[in-house]
Amino acid sequence: MNKFKYLKLQNQNLVKAQVRADTWCTSHINCFRVSISTKITSHGFKRYPESFEHIEAKFKRYLHWRQAGCDVLVESILKKGLQHKKTFRPDLIIWNKHEIWIEEIVATEKEESIIKKKKNYPFKVYTYKA
Repeated sequence: MNKFKYLKLQNQNLVKAQVRADTWCTSHINCFRVSISTKITSHGFKRYPESFEHIEAKFKRYLHWRQAGCDVLVESILKKGLQHKKTFRPDLIIWNKHEIWIEEIVATEKEESIIKKKKNYPFKVYTYKA
């Protein structure tokens, strides 16, 4: 295995350590996911459907990072949220051989929500306006 593939695999393992086991599998890496209907999660939270504007922006960013050679997890649930009885679900977790980061697509979210996410997410958070 060459050095760059090894470094990317190491970052993948760091991501895997932060993501809930039932939402982590190799088939979810680089798979695009969206929510199109209202659901009640296993922890009793109401999850509303995403707006078309949000889905479209998320897909554009997903394509951008995939074309750049990065691996991406979309809408994965983080382990940290379970300790606080909350669901932390970043829009995109992206990694390459150098770093790991989260991208949140912002359409109608309030600034306090973004600040809270930056505080609770395990990797650096960048926002992208939809």
